[in-house]
Amino acid sequence: MHLLGLAVLAIHRDACTHAPTPAPTTPAPTTSEPTTPAPTTSEPTTPAPTTAAPFSLCKTLVDGKKVYLAQMVGDAKKYLGYTYCANCPANAYAYKSIARVNKWWHPITVATIPNGSLGLKMDNGRFYSRCETCGNAANNVVQRYTNWQASTSTHWTCQDVSETQLRLQDFKGEYMTRREFFGSIDGHFVYSSPLNATDDGQLWTVALTAP
Repeated sequence: MHLLGLAVLAIHRDACTHAPTPAPTTPAPTTSEPTTPAPTTSEPTTPAPTTAAPFSLCKTLVDGKKVYLAQMVGDAKKYLGYTYCANCPANAYAYKSIARVNKWWHPITVATIPNGSLGLKMDNGRFYSRCETCGNAANNVVQRYTNWQASTSTHWTCQDVSETQLRLQDFKGEYMTRREFFGSIDGHFVYSSPLNATDDGQLWTVALTAP
């Protein structure tokens, strides 16, 4: 009887010791619901302000354009041109088609030159040029050459002064300038002169039609 009890106890102990271990369980995969991102509202953008390029009177002088160059002399508008002179009296200027500013107007045809300067062709077929060994007064502006390629003295650089006025600089750095009055032509001779910011004789306006 005692032995039987020990046997039962041993069997009971073995049953406790060797109880099967349950197999591990793997949780079933879960599928998350797709999420829709909340709509975003972009901040309104303000375009950067644009600044218009300043008006350039010089840039309107394009190749082949016909213009009239003028100045205010007192209360009257006078024009760059020349006088057709026949049997003029002898004088220091010799009347070699000297440029002048007076009441008569003459159209000028613009020629653009690859170096950025301009040729100014009169209706007599000649170009305004600074007098270089031409027999006139020193630095007179004359009509001498029939093409701008003949001499750099025909090259004028346009410089904006305002939206309505410009200066014309010659190849030596001086400016086309209205100078002294000459009674027999009822007008002013034109020279190349150093820059003078207060001299209105260096300021030219552009007209597209004759008065």
